[in-house]
Amino acid sequence: MIYIDPDLCKGCLLCVNTCNAHVFTVAKKANKKGVFLPIPTNENACLNCGECELLCPDQAILIDIEKHWWMKKDNNYAFNPNFSKIKG
Repeated sequence: MIYIDPDLCKGCLLCVNTCNAHVFTVAKKANKKGVFLPIPTNENACLNCGECELLCPDQAILIDIEKHWWMKKDNNYAFNPNFSKIKG
């Protein structure tokens, strides 16, 4: 699941332009701030690479992190203590 926070997103559309899987489209109607938000219309094609989440300058995108390899139970890597811990 891809969540875009409409209060944080400023509509820069970096996610739309950089997604290799073409997951996002641009809304046809502006929101209350006058911003055309990206919409994850092709979520099934998402590769869960996290590139859109990393590139978002406003941290408005959140991807379902349970699908990422570093969150699996048999993981012994702790490259970022904010995201994972060594399982013992």
